[in-house]
Amino acid sequence: MWTQQRNFFYLTIVSYLFASSASAEIRLAGHQSGLCSGRVEISYSNRWGTVCDDDWDLNDAQVVCRQLDCGTALAAPKKAHFGDGSGLIWLDDVSCSGNERSIIQCQHRRSGKNSCTHNKDAGVICSGVPVRLSGSTLCSGRVEIFYNNTWGTVCDDNWDMNDTEVVCRELGCGTAQSAAVSASFGEGNGSIWLDDVSCSGSESSLTECQHRGFGTHDCTHSKDAGVVCSVILPKPRIFMSHAGEVEWRSDVSITCSISPQSQQLLQGEFTLKQISGSFSQKKTSTTNSATFKILNVDFDKDGLYQCEYSHDSSISTSDSVTVSVTVSLQQPNISVTSPDGGLVEVPDGSEIISGYSFVFTCTNNENYPGGVFNLILYGSNMKRTKHTKPSVNNSASFSFPVADFGHDGRYSCVYETTLSARTFTSPEASSIHIIIIHSIISVLRCVFLPLILLLENIALHFYYKVIKKQKSDKKENNETDVSRAEEVEAEEAVQEIE
Repeated sequence: MWTQQRNFFYLTIVSYLFASSASAEIRLAGHQSGLCSGRVEISYSNRWGTVCDDDWDLNDAQVVCRQLDCGTALAAPKKAHFGDGSGLIWLDDVSCSGNERSIIQCQHRRSGKNSCTHNKDAGVICSGVPVRLSGSTLCSGRVEIFYNNTWGTVCDDNWDMNDTEVVCRELGCGTAQSAAVSASFGEGNGSIWLDDVSCSGSESSLTECQHRGFGTHDCTHSKDAGVVCSVILPKPRIFMSHAGEVEWRSDVSITCSISPQSQQLLQGEFTLKQISGSFSQKKTSTTNSATFKILNVDFDKDGLYQCEYSHDSSISTSDSVTVSVTVSLQQPNISVTSPDGGLVEVPDGSEIISGYSFVFTCTNNENYPGGVFNLILYGSNMKRTKHTKPSVNNSASFSFPVADFGHDGRYSCVYETTLSARTFTSPEASSIHIIIIHSIISVLRCVFLPLILLLENIALHFYYKVIKKQKSDKKENNETDVSRAEEVEAEEAVQEIE
């Protein structure tokens, strides 16, 4: 119990001394440290010491970054990330809410002799001293930095392209275009924070470059430095109202948009371009999107399209979308008639009596100019025959004056139209099966006539046979009569002799 009270008393006294000490300072040091990154060190009673990393987190780092005017905390490195310090370890078990103005205002305990070693020295990585451009565009203007809770300018002494390159990179802009001097973007006001800045060009922030120190200068605002950087624009998105194919002579809408990083980016220009054609439209937009309409689409609008977004001479290009112009033809209708009544409908199709005429009619409801109908015959021998006629009032008739057995097969219609040198073909109509049959007269002629002839021949045969027999019998009778007469005469002669 006494030990806990003693520790609490000791912590209270140390905290009070740190909180009330006007001489307590903070700095960042160590290997590869910078103005806003390094090992955290605190000076107390003119002696510099480190902070142990027990319970060290982003809230603690945020307080340090704020205290140093280094923006927001990006990381809270532990285990002597920036190298081992030396001397005393002033603080341990630091616990900040993140809102404190100084690290010594956070809850902590002073390290005991053996509770922590320098291989656990805490560090911070801050975003750096905030930098902005005061000008008309996102990536060009007068350079201003935020230090000691105040925005101030930079003197143009020794200001060059290396310094500009660092500022452009720090602001997320593109490459350095020019180093502006002599208050090219107008005179600022308030403090002049930096002078004689000398960057190698590889620094991550302007405050890491060599300079005379914050607030030390021999300038006036007539020498405020500025930069002109290219703009790294976000990649535009492209969206088409008709995904896939676009019907010929219809309208299509294509929308280009960006996700702006700044309101200043909303003052750019969208361009919709046909990659392999001549189509190009531009629109200046105060919002993050622009919609382009292509009316009455023809085949010359077929192809790939891209969106371009331009701002401050910088251009960003979207992915591409395909406008595929097509003609969707409906399935035509087909019917068959026989003007002279030679058509008989049967379950398997339509029977046409041999020798009679028949007519196929193909129709559709298309509104395309011109076009032809093809009547296709798939014969019994699987041979494909095509007859072609122009479409007149969405119809074409195919006449066959005399049906014969070569007309047997399945018939179908196909519609074709040629638009802008492209030919489009409809699906085939439902087929009609034509069966050619003999006529009644032909049946009689082919069946009964030979039978009649046969019967006639048989009748003639028997007729001549009867006639012949009759003649033979008559002859025999005549011969008998002669013999009988001779016998009578002989008998009469004998009687006379006697």
